[in-house]
Amino acid sequence: MVSLQRTGGDVERLFGGGRYLATYLAAGIAGNIVSAWSSPNPSLGASGAVFGVFGAYFVFLNRNEWLLGDFGASMTNSITQTIAANLLLGALNPVIDNWAHLGGALGGAAMAYWFGPRLYLTELPESGKQILVDRPVVRLPRALEQLPERLGTSVNSVLDKLPGLPHQSAKPWRSGDFRRPKAYMPTRSLKPLPID
Repeated sequence: MVSLQRTGGDVERLFGGGRYLATYLAAGIAGNIVSAWSSPNPSLGASGAVFGVFGAYFVFLNRNEWLLGDFGASMTNSITQTIAANLLLGALNPVIDNWAHLGGALGGAAMAYWFGPRLYLTELPESGKQILVDRPVVRLPRALEQLPERLGTSVNSVLDKLPGLPHQSAKPWRSGDFRRPKAYMPTRSLKPLPID
């Protein structure tokens, strides 16, 4: 989960919420299928999906190496070392299902290849300025790409209508109205009352 926390946010920003969600789910499914097919002790879990995020990031970094330069090479090296170290740990521990990890990494890499960002520089005809455009091999349906944002909006609107809940933005520290709650300190001892 630490790996997902460190890498997942970057991949979500680069892919967008919809493509990230689709990649994560497809990698998890691929990892579980490969585990069921190849492992003598198949498992069911989310570790294949986490490896899928690594696989997707690896493909993104290699595909867009021309733009990312030394930073991309450094991150590719880091992702390669992380995958290799985790596979080595999995080989040393019989409880860890490396088949799920391999399947998830391949599923995430395949999703990134087909649906992930392919960045190009193009020139605007009128101004001659160059802009960066994303042209994936296959574009996911717009409804799927926008699903996480729409779900977040729907959940927030439902929470706003619930009685007794104070309205608070998703990131209160950015709105300026964030007040740290005061810690509750009892003013007297909280000893239990004797039972008669």
